[in-house]
Amino acid sequence: MNREIKVSVINLCYNHEKYIRKTLEGFVKQKTNFCFEVLAHDDASTDGTANIIREFAEKYPDIIIPILQTDNQHSKKVHIRNTLLYPIMRGKYIAVCEGDDYWEDEYKLQKQVDMLEKYSDCVICTHDVQKVTEGGEVIVGDLIPATGNSYSEGMLEQDRFMREILQNGYPFHTSSFMYRKSLLDRYMDEKPEFYKLFPIGDFALLCYAATCGGCYYIHEVMSSYRTNAVGSWTTRIKTDMQKLSERYKKGIMALESLDQFTEYKYHEDICNVIIRDEITIYIIDRTYRKMLKYIGHNSLKHRRVKYLLLAIVDYILPDIFVKKK
Repeated sequence: MNREIKVSVINLCYNHEKYIRKTLEGFVKQKTNFCFEVLAHDDASTDGTANIIREFAEKYPDIIIPILQTDNQHSKKVHIRNTLLYPIMRGKYIAVCEGDDYWEDEYKLQKQVDMLEKYSDCVICTHDVQKVTEGGEVIVGDLIPATGNSYSEGMLEQDRFMREILQNGYPFHTSSFMYRKSLLDRYMDEKPEFYKLFPIGDFALLCYAATCGGCYYIHEVMSSYRTNAVGSWTTRIKTDMQKLSERYKKGIMALESLDQFTEYKYHEDICNVIIRDEITIYIIDRTYRKMLKYIGHNSLKHRRVKYLLLAIVDYILPDIFVKKK
């Protein structure tokens, strides 16, 4: 087998002791006709995550590359993937899986590489992801993308790819990503303004990918996303409503920047996303009456009736939802 590395896997971990063993097992059981590496980055976990990574690195030295921090880089505002891992990636392609998610299919990497090799105008390849509970039990019928989506297996051309991203929020899960390193090279070289603004880095990269080419979607479940995992970013942010509100506000600024970057090609779709996010901010901040300006908009129509009632009450009795200092 040629020792040239074809795929670099990004594995970001922090206090994932409960989950990381299954994640690493999903990597080392991959069956491929090429070599790949796993950049297992632990951000100074306070549990036993780093020890498990060391254990696998000793057992699979040709696959697992341990990068173990003694000081937490996230707290220093360091972009771990782009600053620390990008310079040492050796693969032609990049796959992603965080320390609380895991891969199901032993041929995941092989299948995705095959598609990227076959379709030169495809910059990223994704697939179905099943949701599991924090304890690993499958949530039956709950897939990403959501079941009943409007596309089947195959190529999503560039414009459709972008509109799927905008209209469906975040249609593909990070654990399904495989993209060309050349895409990341361009992204890092160009560093568009929205790259700095989007609260979720992978969403910014996904949007950028859609400005560069298409996406090949494989209609198979090949990985699992662990919902409400202990220590996950999503779980932490949902418990802090102020930070959640700030995240959406920053996201709106990023969308406005994306609109400019794409020369307003997707202006209507982006405006709809901004309105949807503004409504979410009003709900988080309990300024419900502000939602009434979008009374005829689809984003408000799709909200539950209770929010419309809250908006009306807040309009009639403007002091009822005032937050206590």
